[in-house]
Amino acid sequence: NYQNIHALLGSAFFQMGSTDKAITAYKKQIELNPKVADYHYNLGLAYLKKQPYDEAVQAFKTPITLDANAGKAYRNLGYILLNQQKLTEAVQALQQAVSLGATSWYDWYNLGVAYYLQEAYADAVQACQKALELQPQNTDVQTALAKAYLKMGRTDAALIQYQAVRKSRPFAPEIRYEIGLIYRQKKQCQEAIAEFRWALKQDPNHVKARTQLAECLMESGQIDNAIVAYEHALELEPDAVDARLGLGIALINQREYEKALTHLLQAKSRDPERGDIRFHLALCYDLEGQHQQAAEEYQESIKIDPTLPEAHFNLAVIYDGEGRKTDAENLYQKSVTLKPDFAEAYNNLGTIYSDRGEVQKALEAFAQAITLK
Repeated sequence: NYQNIHALLGSAFFQMGSTDKAITAYKKQIELNPKVADYHYNLGLAYLKKQPYDEAVQAFKTPITLDANAGKAYRNLGYILLNQQKLTEAVQALQQAVSLGATSWYDWYNLGVAYYLQEAYADAVQACQKALELQPQNTDVQTALAKAYLKMGRTDAALIQYQAVRKSRPFAPEIRYEIGLIYRQKKQCQEAIAEFRWALKQDPNHVKARTQLAECLMESGQIDNAIVAYEHALELEPDAVDARLGLGIALINQREYEKALTHLLQAKSRDPERGDIRFHLALCYDLEGQHQQAAEEYQESIKIDPTLPEAHFNLAVIYDGEGRKTDAENLYQKSVTLKPDFAEAYNNLGTIYSDRGEVQKALEAFAQAITLK
């Protein structure tokens, strides 16, 4: 019986790695008998191996219509659509795959990834949990689950998954980096520092880990060490804006304002629309006594990010010193609206009211300042 000879040849070529010959053979077999689902399915696998995804999609759709190998066809169709970033179609195909019983951990994992990319994080968690039930030690699934937990704000659950991955892959720098980020978010600075240092031991060129290490060192008061870490990050990537900004802030803390200005101006040139960069540039100008330049940068930082209470407050102080009392009052009011425990702003408001002779308002502002201090 030679009716399926081309299919047999196609399978042989596929096993030998001769994908083009396998595709040719499967096509010839389909010309002879187009209603056999296996032929279309195997053609789809050959296309998938070669990665002309559009042809593979068409090949896998045929077994679905013939209702044979449908579950496996949906699985591969979902995988392709996911790689093509056609997320809605990918989710639909993968849901069909798991509902038809063609279920492996990989189906649930891909479904979880598709949900994650759709920002359907609760669904992503459920799909990844299903995948872990089928393959409990799979680090790719554990990592995907951790990322979904983080997006949901479930930091502790994410940490548990990353720690499980770390146990299996203790030398993976990206995992140590992610754990460090979680510890930093949890205000566990020393633990974060240890993880970032582990990441850098395995990958000394990990710029983000160096920058995060520097920020943790800053938070723990180790400013000299932070400066060294920022400088190392910038040696690796001179255009790293976060590292450039962080170094500028560290130098401000060391009162090296001229050096700080150099780095902050470079950060501004790279990303002029970041309010935090404009704020710290303004602060540096302010501390140097260049109040006009400081005022201009504070104004820009407020335009970009109106939620920075310190920007309103510092600009108010400049206006206050220039005698622009009404403008200063409005900015002080804005700063206490944004930061209700801003004692210094209440104190300065009290002074403005007192100078105007508004005794009751001054007393209330001073009382609020004293209470907060």
